[in-house]
Amino acid sequence: MTDPAPPFAGVGTVAAPPLRPSAMALLVAMLFASQMAITAFLPALPAIGAAFAVHTADVAIIIPAFLGTFAVAQLVLGPLADALGRRLIVLSGVGLFVAASFACALAPSVEFLVVARVAQGAGACTLIVLSRAIVRDTAQGASAARALAYLSMAMGVGPAIAPLLGGALVESAGWRSIFYATGAFGFFVMLSAALLLPETLPPAARRPARFGPLAHTYLDLLSYRAYMGYALAIGLTNAIFHSFVTGAPTVLIALKGVPPQQFGLYLMTIPIGFIATTLVVSRLVPRFGIDRLIWIGGGFLVAGAGGMLVLGLAGADAPLAIVPFMVLHSIGSGFSVSTSLAGAMNAVPPALAGTAAALAGFFQMALSAAGSVAVSSMEHTSMVQTAIPMTVFACGAVIAFALLVRPWRR
Repeated sequence: MTDPAPPFAGVGTVAAPPLRPSAMALLVAMLFASQMAITAFLPALPAIGAAFAVHTADVAIIIPAFLGTFAVAQLVLGPLADALGRRLIVLSGVGLFVAASFACALAPSVEFLVVARVAQGAGACTLIVLSRAIVRDTAQGASAARALAYLSMAMGVGPAIAPLLGGALVESAGWRSIFYATGAFGFFVMLSAALLLPETLPPAARRPARFGPLAHTYLDLLSYRAYMGYALAIGLTNAIFHSFVTGAPTVLIALKGVPPQQFGLYLMTIPIGFIATTLVVSRLVPRFGIDRLIWIGGGFLVAGAGGMLVLGLAGADAPLAIVPFMVLHSIGSGFSVSTSLAGAMNAVPPALAGTAAALAGFFQMALSAAGSVAVSSMEHTSMVQTAIPMTVFACGAVIAFALLVRPWRR
């Protein structure tokens, strides 16, 4: 459930011929590989903790290590790709991703695993950022929208399938097999990129990487009140999801005894509900407007997170009892994420749209990392310790939207 990409050269123009179907399929595979790195290992967290003789919550630090690196990397990868071209950055990034994935599989300690996850996060960020950059280079208008829809589908399907695959692997071949599988798939992507992916940004269209002016633009965006309201709403909504996936393996697998593969099935409800709701919301926007839909989404988010907290406090947080509130959360995300992103882009001048998307993506991953740290730092006895940060983020998303966007004044 990760979104926007940094600014790229040539937005609104086509710098290269349209991609062949094989190259488009490669971009989809790149995104799926990144999603495997984000969620496939979740069912294995208790097994990793047992292997290193540490608590599951201590192992969960590998989640914010990945997300924090991802947050920072996407602020700089766009300018680098603008200066050096897409192909070099893609091959370098996927090479790093592959090496880091195999390093995770071979990790002799939790500390080594954390470092490897940092490198894996940088590589995964490259896969997502550059796939969108390549689409912008090679398509515009309806063609670009269609290509981005395929990429969005990969972003949605990945989190649904990856935990299920991870659960099957950890039960049949152990937790290291998940990282071996991720690395092997990444290696396939790397070979395919070397053979199939053309350079889509010719030297004449490149521009030097000037990080000083870019940093100044990022700071300027902080003064756009409505933009910040939408951007924080996106980030806090994403933080709810990553708070849940950080704590859920401890609660459902370690405490409640859910088998890893069954855990993957439970987790599938969130991306499936998100995808289904997003499709419905796309049809509702012309009739209701984005602000009203964000309000509705906020209600679902608070109900989902707050419901889990109530269940935990009441001692009724059985796995099947949690699932309906996971669905409420996924519906709230479906209402909120795409509409908030659209609102953020509409709240800034067109010339700042790419940079605004990058900063919104930074908030998305940075707040997710903060949520993961908050959850992993607590000793879990029930769903309460996971649901508290989730509820705080859900309420924060509604408050940020209400105070900064102030839709009632329109």
